Amino acid sequence: MSRKPKKELLKISCWNSDWATPTSKRGKFFIDKFDSDIICLTEGYENLLPKVSYNPIY
Repeated sequence: MSRKPKKELLKISCWNSDWATPTSKRGKFFIDKFDSDIICLTEGYENLLPKVSYNPIY
C-alpha cells in the first residue's frame, strides 16, 4: 500500500513599507503576522525583515 505525500503550502507575503510603514498600525500588524516562507519587501530596507532565518536577495 503506497502513501500519498503530504502537501505543504508555501506562504508568500508582499509588504510595501512605504504604504505600511513599520510604525503605522498596518505595518505593526504585518510585522506581528510574519510567518511567511518568502517575503517580498518593496519600498523598504532589509533591516525591516525578521532577524531570524530570512536572507535578502537583491
